[in-house]
Amino acid sequence: MATKKPDKLEGVDYFDYIYPRITIIIPTFNSSQNIAATLGGILYESYPDYEVIIVDAESTDKTLDIVHSFFDPKIRICSVTAYQLYEMLNKGISLATGEYINILMPGDSYLSINTFKAVMKLVADHEKPYLVYGGCLLRDGKSEPRICYRELSANLLRKGIQPTALQAVWFHKDVFPVIGKFRTHFKIRGELDLFCRFVLSPGLQHKSTTHVLIDFDLNLIDLKDVSLHFKETFEIVFHYFGFIAALKWLATQKDAGRIVSLWWHRLKSAFLGAR
Repeated sequence: MATKKPDKLEGVDYFDYIYPRITIIIPTFNSSQNIAATLGGILYESYPDYEVIIVDAESTDKTLDIVHSFFDPKIRICSVTAYQLYEMLNKGISLATGEYINILMPGDSYLSINTFKAVMKLVADHEKPYLVYGGCLLRDGKSEPRICYRELSANLLRKGIQPTALQAVWFHKDVFPVIGKFRTHFKIRGELDLFCRFVLSPGLQHKSTTHVLIDFDLNLIDLKDVSLHFKETFEIVFHYFGFIAALKWLATQKDAGRIVSLWWHRLKSAFLGAR
């Protein structure tokens, strides 16, 4: 097969390379407010071979109407009966035809129209690693945006710390037969579990770039989210690194304090009208 030489990228040199096909998976449920921005950003990408798989949990708003309005053959829709994030992602992975798989949530966006080319340049330079990731820009609407980028290492994972957000990761399709897909009993920390399995599996190469690739909004955190984060992180650290590591993680956590703080705020709101 002949190689293709891409257009000149901003900050990326020319390279001779066969473009790998990319799959972007987006789980949706009543996402009409932000799915158009995410799809529009993807379809502006200056990359020749990719597909978008929408895994929709029977949205009752205009989500699917908006998706259909793009009239783009790159977009495929798969329906499931209920919103269970990691089951939906696994469904998308099973349908993916791309060599590399990326996951976005409605409202997320790439920071450049050359994001795919830049990531695949990294892939080309390092003989197709099983996992490639970059930095992400986190927004919560309250404080200044911050960048998340760290080393992918057992040392940090045993502290419950991910290297980046799931949205800034590209998985080679062949990694899933080795480490498995997402474990669906998790609600919010399935990616931490996946990172642990990756790092603890011998011989799996990964590469990263400090470039910030993704911009996304953090969801509002409520008492249930904090409690789940606390519970699932403890379970994962204990499972992969043992009881002592889990106790050390527990000793450094502020989650317990956050749970109490959120509970007290909710109590004041209910009885005193405080906000």
